[in-house]
Amino acid sequence: CPTLFELFAELEDYHPLIALKWLLGRIFALLLGNLYVFILALMDEIYNKIEEEKLVRANITLWEANMIKAYNSSITGNGTAAPFYVHPADVPRGPCW
Repeated sequence: CPTLFELFAELEDYHPLIALKWLLGRIFALLLGNLYVFILALMDEIYNKIEEEKLVRANITLWEANMIKAYNSSITGNGTAAPFYVHPADVPRGPCW
């Protein structure tokens, strides 16, 4: 591919405006490449966070089930205790994103 680069060099030496157009074209191509890589990395990060959220939700479900089980076992016979309620601030949260 060196002949292609030599052609680019000849075109850039032809006229300053052509050199400027080639320079702007290269910058634009690099920026598009960076944007493409950024979007791919962002999509991968979102996918990883969704998978992590599924695990956190499963853990919260198990945690609540154990809390309800412990609460129900602490009530004696036909007790008239208030129904089990977990305040949202007491629920363990997953990673913040």
